[in-house]
Amino acid sequence: MIESEHTEKIQFLRKWKTENAPCLVLDRSRFVDFYDIASRKRLINFLILERNDGKTYGGVLFSIKEFIKRGYMTLFLRRYADETLAEALKIFDKITKNREFPGYEFAIKTTSVKGILEGYIKEPGSKDYKKFLDLSSLSLAMKLKSAGDFPETHYIIFDEVIIPNKFKKAINYIGGYNEPILFHELAYSVIRDKQFFQIFLLSNPISSANPYFDFWHVSRKEGQKEYIDESKYILFESKNHKAFIDGVRATMWGHYISTIAYGEY
Repeated sequence: MIESEHTEKIQFLRKWKTENAPCLVLDRSRFVDFYDIASRKRLINFLILERNDGKTYGGVLFSIKEFIKRGYMTLFLRRYADETLAEALKIFDKITKNREFPGYEFAIKTTSVKGILEGYIKEPGSKDYKKFLDLSSLSLAMKLKSAGDFPETHYIIFDEVIIPNKFKKAINYIGGYNEPILFHELAYSVIRDKQFFQIFLLSNPISSANPYFDFWHVSRKEGQKEYIDESKYILFESKNHKAFIDGVRATMWGHYISTIAYGEY
């Protein structure tokens, strides 16, 4: 049973209200289709995609739809707490601007544990907000483990799982823990004995030299777009979204970066 709370009982950090009008999104080819990925039925889905091609947007959209459809909740992760707060304060901006869910309201609130936030949804005509999203960081994994159970959580979305080498802040170790091990510790505390669960790790195409590929001993051929490891539990997919890339190339910025090395980055 999903708990609901009356608006006046909750001190929200921020609220969003969606105009009750038709959705503005006409071309969904520019966004990641999480349902297509989920249909492969892999436990861990590592998605290596272009910058700004709708990874976060697609993940939030998927999380909302799965809660409305099945009551499944999502744990949304970033690497550090400051990233989580920055993301939380804008997480529903585009969803509401594009009127993806006409008449729905969304909200974010803090919790008693610093760095752990919660996302809420209110259906049209309802007086109650329902929690459907936890937001936190891998750096707070040990606090998350002790913060409570996750009985209705069936998805983890870890955004920006790989960061550029020049911006790395102890990427292999967080608080003295090996990062992939820490992630698996957290994942197990959320999954427990659930028979259905999926994890989505989202990354820009930065580097194949990262702790997660090393942890799983990933060996992909150059240009290989999809790779399923021997256990059949892990899917690695690298995509170049043509619609997104063509759209960028048609802009002034796109023309500019096509003339310099950054365009290949």
